[in-house]
Amino acid sequence: MDKKEILEQQIAKLAEVIDSLKKNIPEEKFVDEVSFLSIVKDKLADQCGE
Repeated sequence: MDKKEILEQQIAKLAEVIDSLKKNIPEEKFVDEVSFLSIVKDKLADQCGE
């Protein structure tokens, strides 16, 4: 696998985790974590060139 494929897989996994947290757990308990994960996902997407 090349770097881009790995980054794309990580972005997809982070999106799944974020969606799961938002759907299954009251957001006020994990606001900071969801925010941090979103930032990480966006940075990976920047690196991937999406």
